[in-house]
Amino acid sequence: MRKIMSWMLAAIFICGASVLNSCEKAHAQEDNPAPQVVSTELIRTSQSWDGVELPDYFVGRPELVAVKYVFPAVQHPDIPLE
Repeated sequence: MRKIMSWMLAAIFICGASVLNSCEKAHAQEDNPAPQVVSTELIRTSQSWDGVELPDYFVGRPELVAVKYVFPAVQHPDIPLE
């Protein structure tokens, strides 16, 4: 029984330490806000490539949307640059 209690105490200590470490990193990231993802709508249509209207679905007319996303490059603090 004592062995189980000591293992449980060790597990609680390790989990508590990792939570405190995570909180410190999260607080550091609040000081440096992450760059925003930029999205740009390239095209919105309800026609196929040859100009024919797309057939109706069960509810309403289908619509195709092509969106370009730009994700800013961010250096992760735990991954070193080569």
